[in-house]
Amino acid sequence: MDTMCGTRARKILKYLRQTIPGNIPQSSVLALKKLPPKVLSTLHAGSDLREITEDPQLRNWLAANPVPLAKASVQEPLFRGTLFFVQITFTFNQPNQLPFSMSAADIQTAVTYATLAVGPIQRYAWQYGPNSVQVSPNILAFNANLQGNTFTDDDVQGWVDSIVQANNLTNACVVILHDSVTANSPTNTDGSGNTLGYHSITGDGHPYCFCRVFAQNLTVADKNGRYAGTLSHEIAEMTVDPKANLRNPEVCDACFGNCSNVQFDLFDSNSTRHEQPVYSFDAIHFLHQFHHSTERLRSQDGMRGGRLGPDSRVRLSASGRAGRTAVLRGRRNAR
Repeated sequence: MDTMCGTRARKILKYLRQTIPGNIPQSSVLALKKLPPKVLSTLHAGSDLREITEDPQLRNWLAANPVPLAKASVQEPLFRGTLFFVQITFTFNQPNQLPFSMSAADIQTAVTYATLAVGPIQRYAWQYGPNSVQVSPNILAFNANLQGNTFTDDDVQGWVDSIVQANNLTNACVVILHDSVTANSPTNTDGSGNTLGYHSITGDGHPYCFCRVFAQNLTVADKNGRYAGTLSHEIAEMTVDPKANLRNPEVCDACFGNCSNVQFDLFDSNSTRHEQPVYSFDAIHFLHQFHHSTERLRSQDGMRGGRLGPDSRVRLSASGRAGRTAVLRGRRNAR
């Protein structure tokens, strides 16, 4: 199954809800939510509108008002603030169903990973503009009560607003990791299936990242790719596009399942990029991984890569032995 980031689909859905005129039946607008994320995310590409909606009035409006293309340059400021990870405990109004949450140890592992990863992510994002990303070492706690075993992104937004208010957060992005493999874990119906995660912003203006996790007993190395790729992807995208409103670029999707162009680059723990296409050292431990885009990788201090693109997936890594460095792995396929 092809996996993808759900951010652009959610941004387009939000855009359509805000711009479709009131004379078009609300039932037709609500039906757009049922479209697969892959279809929503590519509406700008001239989709067959007969496959999008059965409503001829909505089809005519979409034909006359095409969805904006992804931007190539920023029109609004990048993120400057702190990531706050949250341990959500789900309680259920169902008999004999025990509360559920990810372990604090696994969330702490993700915090450690993110603390390592945000340095290179900031350096990458500087090609779009000034930014600043810190990671709070403190894991916040939040209780969410569910009527059933599912929730929606509307629920997530309400939780994020409550978390920000209860903890007096400023210049914050709330990060929610969600266990997608344990049997009694609830399902986000707006972020399931082949969607690995997404970032967005609440109606009150609070950015957040929702990232699915596919294992327990996580490691910073994440050699099997159970969480770090999604987490770093969403952090990098959020950094460049904190308002998630189609005005800043999509900076990661073209290296991901969205465009069927997966790419890996490697950095060491000092954020230095390495170009050898083989692993020549033993005891390699992956330390960080993130997805990034653009035709040429560069940062403030002159770090450069070869022609990429238009997106790349980056895994930052370092050997477990002092002085040894992991190397680049990837394929340089331009779309």
